[in-house]
Amino acid sequence: MSPPLVSAYCFPDEMTEAQKPLLGLPQPTDSASDNAAAQVIEQTLAKVSGHPANAKQNILLNRVVDAWRQHHGQGSPNPILILVAGYAGSGKTEFSRFLSDITGWAFIDKDSLTRPLVERLLIALGGDPHDRHTQLYLSEVRPLEYRCLMEAAFDNLNAGTSAVLSAPFVAQLTDTNWVSHLTTRCAARGVDVAVVWVAPTPNPCASTSNFAATPATRGSSRTGMRMPAPSTPRPARPQHT
Repeated sequence: MSPPLVSAYCFPDEMTEAQKPLLGLPQPTDSASDNAAAQVIEQTLAKVSGHPANAKQNILLNRVVDAWRQHHGQGSPNPILILVAGYAGSGKTEFSRFLSDITGWAFIDKDSLTRPLVERLLIALGGDPHDRHTQLYLSEVRPLEYRCLMEAAFDNLNAGTSAVLSAPFVAQLTDTNWVSHLTTRCAARGVDVAVVWVAPTPNPCASTSNFAATPATRGSSRTGMRMPAPSTPRPARPQHT
């Protein structure tokens, strides 16, 4: 079963301003302060996403609040893996950093992690170092690129640290075998999985985000993730890595 999906508007330029209320959060000493902090975090997420959270977003929202608690010695010990996906320039990197800043989760950007190696490998294979669309890249290089990204993520998850990954994930989230392998691997470790698809909108100041979350139950093999269709038309892009 596919996870619930909702649309939101993400305003990267406002994220820094929106985080200011988080600096004065009380420590989680009792239920009253917990509730107050949860409201501040929810309001902050609502500000950067364009509308309040609803039941479909509660899995991710609850884990964000839980991560704040865990910073102070409380909260769930189980990590979560967040895949922030979208085309180049969609705002996925900004949203990933925003989540990481709030929660303290590890932020791993595919390009930062793999670009130098990818460019050298393409040159060694006789290709263009900036190629992201030919068969050479798609069949020989991209699988290794995403393998490095996912192994870096699981290094963190195996150490109990949640991870936010920023990458296009265009082909990966439409590949049922890839999704099945990921969800099974996460379920075996008791790791929750959430997917955020960030897509550009006609408004240059905003980008649409679709949230999908699926809790991974230990021992299960849930394959509920899929790449959501954004509510606005996708512009044609030659590079979709």
